[in-house]
Amino acid sequence: MICQQKTGKKQLKLWTDRLHDAVKLALKSNTSSRSQSMYLIRGRIGQRYTRDGFNSTWSPEQKAAYEAGALPARSRFMI
Repeated sequence: MICQQKTGKKQLKLWTDRLHDAVKLALKSNTSSRSQSMYLIRGRIGQRYTRDGFNSTWSPEQKAAYEAGALPARSRFMI
């Protein structure tokens, strides 16, 4: 269950095998981290990213992946 930031609408998202595997991998990688965290996408000290902090990292990586043909289209990643 997620709550959309802009409208506050609650949405139920279905788990695909690929999403399930990604979450398992993220949780598994958390065990070797110095700081344990409940966040899947987290900064160096285990805290959640701010929207601006995440976008400053995500935007250049997304652009490079799109230009290299690894992404079919530019997309939004909401945190």
